[in-house]
Amino acid sequence: MPRKDDLDITNSGFLSSTFPRSLEGMARLFSIFPSGKPGFALLLLRVSIAAASLIQLWELREAPSLSCCIVLIPILALLLCLGLFTPFVAALCLVVEALWFATLTLPALSFLLISNSMVLALLGPGVYSLDARLFGRRVIELPIPSNEELK
Repeated sequence: MPRKDDLDITNSGFLSSTFPRSLEGMARLFSIFPSGKPGFALLLLRVSIAAASLIQLWELREAPSLSCCIVLIPILALLLCLGLFTPFVAALCLVVEALWFATLTLPALSFLLISNSMVLALLGPGVYSLDARLFGRRVIELPIPSNEELK
């Protein structure tokens, strides 16, 4: 049984001991909401995907096949800028861009949007987002049982 002195807060935000490290491996499966420079870079990535999607929509505003996207793309761009439901919104942007890819006059921009949306869907929103406020890191402190409770 680990002593109270052996307990520490790991980088994953979980309270664990130096003896069992099973929670650290589990934490790598989930978004960690990076802060600092990586968090700012994810904010820039979200805003650049939103801006590029709106620019592409403006360039193709007269295409008859884009009637449903005229409403959808600005909503997705707003959600990306706010960082709300980011992995799902980025995946939806990826699908929309993949469907547009064959009909576009700007295939290079579309390819960049597809790859950046995929990266954002896999990395998550970062700490500067509403997702981090709503679903962010939490520290779980487990009580240490006393000797009397163990008997």
